[in-house]
Amino acid sequence: MNKLIIIFCCLIASVTTKAVAQQSSINQQLDSIVALLPQLRDTAKIEALATLCQLAIGLPERKGYIQMHLEEARRQKNVEAEAQAFSDLTSFYYAQFDTDSVYIIGEQAIRFARQHQMYRNLFYLQQQLIRRYLHDEQVLTALRYAQEVYHETKELQETISTARILAVIGDIYRSLDQFEEAERYFLESIALANQDRQPGSTLFVSSYFTLAFMCNYTNQWQQMSAYTDSMFVEIDRLQQPGLDERRWNLYYFWAYELRVQHYAGLNQPEQALQEIRQAEAIYDPRWNEEDISNAYILDGMYGVYYFIVGDYIRNASA
Repeated sequence: MNKLIIIFCCLIASVTTKAVAQQSSINQQLDSIVALLPQLRDTAKIEALATLCQLAIGLPERKGYIQMHLEEARRQKNVEAEAQAFSDLTSFYYAQFDTDSVYIIGEQAIRFARQHQMYRNLFYLQQQLIRRYLHDEQVLTALRYAQEVYHETKELQETISTARILAVIGDIYRSLDQFEEAERYFLESIALANQDRQPGSTLFVSSYFTLAFMCNYTNQWQQMSAYTDSMFVEIDRLQQPGLDERRWNLYYFWAYELRVQHYAGLNQPEQALQEIRQAEAIYDPRWNEEDISNAYILDGMYGVYYFIVGDYIRNASA
């Protein structure tokens, strides 16, 4: 066990060093763009501010960059940029668990998107509010709102938006422990999204994750393995130039967690431990800036491992 602890410490040290180097590179890019801003005009300035907002995901400065982007978009009367800034600001408050601001800014953003008939942006924002209602345990409100949005997306023949709202409805039924109904909605969502597959879409990844997660509750180990394999395939497809490596590595991390749970269900501790080591190898402490629960997922994986090997003391402390 001492050897295992040493390996664990070495992995964490290695990952931390890599994360520091990556963050240093991002900070340099941020500083360079900020320094150039006074010299930029029109579209170039809008694009630079949008880049700042993306680079600063997980950083406290992001809110300020988004507000600068919003103000500049309004000054230039750039409707697309203003809509994007509204969406980013809603997402920022969502990630910060600032419920009041999510509802206030979200409703403003929805009115703006509807006014300018920016339907995909509109439906994305509505889905965020629905998920906020669900998180706040306003399940009936979330379901009623989701059904309204579903009918509107179908009427406007917005295929990908319809697929996304079907996944939201599936998640609502999952929260009610109605797993068969939830599975039906997720599979319908995946089938529909395949008709209009969007490059870089994370819909498939999140849907397969939830489907596998539900199988863990119902002890459907074979089906859980199939859904997890599909999740890995979809993450592989996300690896395209220009996309955030940190983001897809987080998806891999979650997929490894599913594998750990799967092998635990089959009482196969050595295979579970291999998946834990895979997860450790890509663990990035910066994820915790966006969702602190990721720090506990790794501990939870070890807790599962100790439980199936019968080490209940370590399981309790994990």
